[in-house]
Amino acid sequence: MVRQDVEGIVAMYLTSKLGGVQARTNRTSAAREVTIERIGGTKRNVMHERVFLAVQAWDTGSKTGAFDLAADAVSWLEQMTETGAWIGNEDEVSSIIWFPDPITHAPRYQFTVHIMSGGIPA
Repeated sequence: MVRQDVEGIVAMYLTSKLGGVQARTNRTSAAREVTIERIGGTKRNVMHERVFLAVQAWDTGSKTGAFDLAADAVSWLEQMTETGAWIGNEDEVSSIIWFPDPITHAPRYQFTVHIMSGGIPA
């Protein structure tokens, strides 16, 4: 079985849903964007794993804008079904927390989410 790139799947999915806001696996600019990082996970069985992601919503200058972007990302992730990765019945999305960048002080909110992923047969 081949494990899926869940970070990449979530980034592509959110980019398609967030109306022109890029979702990436690394921060590339000072633009309004969402970043996704894999911070853990567990193998559930031969075909599935539960991936733990940190999702950060950045704005160019508005704390409210960063929060709204994070809330939109949560809403879309809770509806994600057609990608080969999904939020399972026992999985969850954490609360959205204020998490300003310590270097640039850019407005940023963060939440974590457990995503179930089905492997692809080799």
